[in-house]
Amino acid sequence: MYGRNPGLGGYTLCLALFWVLAIISIGAAVADDGVEEYTFWDDDVVVDIDTERSINFLSCACYGLSELREVALRAGAPGIEDTPDGLGERLLRSRGNWQILSATRHVILPTQPVHVSHLMVLKCLRQEGCNDFLFILPFHEAMQTNGITAIDGDSKSTLQVKLIRDIARVKNDCVHVLPDDQYQSFKDDATCRDSCYPAVYQVQLEETIQPEATTKVRVEYYLGKPYSPWQSRLKLGEQQRVAFGITTLLPSAYHSISQKTRFIVMSELNIDVESLHVYATLTEIAENIFLCGPFEKVELLSSGEPMVLTIDCNDSLEYIPELHKRISVPMCPFSGHIQIAEHYVVYNDASPVEGHFSLETLREIDRNEDNHRGGGNFVTYMDALFPQQASKLRYFDDIGNNARAYLIDKNASHNYKSVHVGDIWLAAQLCAAASEVPAAGRMEDIVHGAVPPAEMHTEIKKGIRIYENR
Repeated sequence: MYGRNPGLGGYTLCLALFWVLAIISIGAAVADDGVEEYTFWDDDVVVDIDTERSINFLSCACYGLSELREVALRAGAPGIEDTPDGLGERLLRSRGNWQILSATRHVILPTQPVHVSHLMVLKCLRQEGCNDFLFILPFHEAMQTNGITAIDGDSKSTLQVKLIRDIARVKNDCVHVLPDDQYQSFKDDATCRDSCYPAVYQVQLEETIQPEATTKVRVEYYLGKPYSPWQSRLKLGEQQRVAFGITTLLPSAYHSISQKTRFIVMSELNIDVESLHVYATLTEIAENIFLCGPFEKVELLSSGEPMVLTIDCNDSLEYIPELHKRISVPMCPFSGHIQIAEHYVVYNDASPVEGHFSLETLREIDRNEDNHRGGGNFVTYMDALFPQQASKLRYFDDIGNNARAYLIDKNASHNYKSVHVGDIWLAAQLCAAASEVPAAGRMEDIVHGAVPPAEMHTEIKKGIRIYENR
């Protein structure tokens, strides 16, 4: 009589389970990437372009600095109400800690984003010594950036920065639309009193600065949406002009002995000052270098006068007002890849071009770009960043058409590779454990086919990117 071997039965069961999982895993690997299953669209997104353009808040930013200055200088006085976080009193206490001997602001145009740097020489006036200082970022600049970087002028090391007061949510009531209102006085509406207060940062120094001693610090940041279209419409091939708003003075929490602003223009272009203010002027001190100032004895939180520069710029002005991400994780680790979908709402704020957009229009754009003429404010390509492990890239539009060929630059960075394509809709499969997709701000250009400059308030382009990770 023969008995059953329990070990053999368990082995057979494990072997069968192994083959089932292997078949499922192989099937998931060779199966379709399921892009259509994970695509999603939101047709209800509305972009209020007036509240997106930072230049429309230039006058409000100056007004906010003026209001905060009054609060700070009169903090604690009867009838004077401080900000809820006590910022006015803090500015009043710290105003005597430092004196800015010199401050130079450098602005590089017409790059996107715009790089701004402040070079400051500070003198400590506090008897106990100084180990930190406050940096003021006006509202219209703070709404374009997510932070600043501070660097010690001697050691070149990066200093610790802390945001102690962020800007408030943008209010449409505080919009000062350009160019229609460029010479009109900003309405001193009570609703805008604290809406356009600046952002305030605290910069921690490497070591305590002794009384009457000096230190050098460089503060840098980037403006993500610096330009607004100057013309309401363009003819094909016509030179596009954009507006860039800035204050004549460098707002600071301390008294400044001298300050000035240098504009470094990267190419030959026409630059004009659109302002009736007395001090809003530029002087060309060298080839492609313009100077505003110098200004002497500048008190705390002084903005000076709003200054609008108009410059030649044939580039598109696209940005991403909204980004949505969807992540789908399979129940079984062997059943497939993790699906990650990113939905971008993209807006091209360049001046609309008159006439019907067609393939002939696109050919004319290509000819104009080759000859360095106008027309480049159309978006005809994109450079997206993918993790190095991304493979089997497939690009498609919203109705399933395949996109044009793409080029891959694997040397874009250590962790990412750059993909140059002609359409926004794309998909990718990651074949190894991997990295997070880059943030929207890392994408240089976003496009569906050839995207003409959008009609203001209405035209919005959308896209999705899906990749899989196992």
